[in-house]
Amino acid sequence: MMYREEKKCKNPECDAIIQYFENPKKLFCDSTCKSRYHYLKDMDENAELIFRNKAIKTNYKIIVNFIEKGVFVVDAQVAKAIGFNRHVYLDLFKRFFGKKYIRGLKRIKDVFFVYDIENESIYFYHENTLKDLQ
Repeated sequence: MMYREEKKCKNPECDAIIQYFENPKKLFCDSTCKSRYHYLKDMDENAELIFRNKAIKTNYKIIVNFIEKGVFVVDAQVAKAIGFNRHVYLDLFKRFFGKKYIRGLKRIKDVFFVYDIENESIYFYHENTLKDLQ
């Protein structure tokens, strides 16, 4: 009679012993552990990108919420307390209205914002609003 050696689940959060396995290459006790292992591995490898994408989504939701309520200027401390991070955005737009350069707008999808250092406030714009200003 041939004995099989005990195997532990490869998921670091589980460490359960795999009692019976038909396939000697079996690494996980169930599909949940397998999924969790790969999620943790992905989080390890791509943590910076994942956190940046989450911050962009959070910023977008906050801006859209303010614009829908008709609020276009918010104190920077209030925005930060809500979870807005002014350092996270997709790209920088330089806008010219007429022949005069106004300011660099930070874009997230179809909304824009500008941090005003002097007043410590953040100005929110929707793409449609910018077309009206030109």
